[in-house]
Amino acid sequence: MNQLNSKLLLDKSLQQADKAASWLKRSLEKSKAIKITPKLSEADFDVLENLTSRFARLCDILVQKVFRAISAHELEPDGSLIDHINRAAKRGIVTDEKVMRELKELRNTIAHEYTEEELSELFEKIRASSPELLQILENAKKYVKA
Repeated sequence: MNQLNSKLLLDKSLQQADKAASWLKRSLEKSKAIKITPKLSEADFDVLENLTSRFARLCDILVQKVFRAISAHELEPDGSLIDHINRAAKRGIVTDEKVMRELKELRNTIAHEYTEEELSELFEKIRASSPELLQILENAKKYVKA
């Protein structure tokens, strides 16, 4: 991939991430008024389900597209998921590899089956972790502009 194509891919990935982040912010704001309990109303459940879905989407875009596009633009070999997370940490995009791995594990929990009893805890974790995920996107954008 040449530099022009890798820059276009990086720009497109960041645009996708920005759009996903705006939807996540919307869901996060709506979720703030909800008291998370095991007995949620259908409307509150819908808001929290949107939040988890949008969290997972942004997490995927960051790791699978943005981090990979940065590596490609910097002529790094593709590598594994862990390679991309470690590089993001070395670049200062992620403050700690462990944090990004935890966010990715949280995303995986969303994608797989979970019990009804686990939902309250999952919703709380997503709501608490969303600002961190959004900050990682901001860090990636600053890194790319530098």
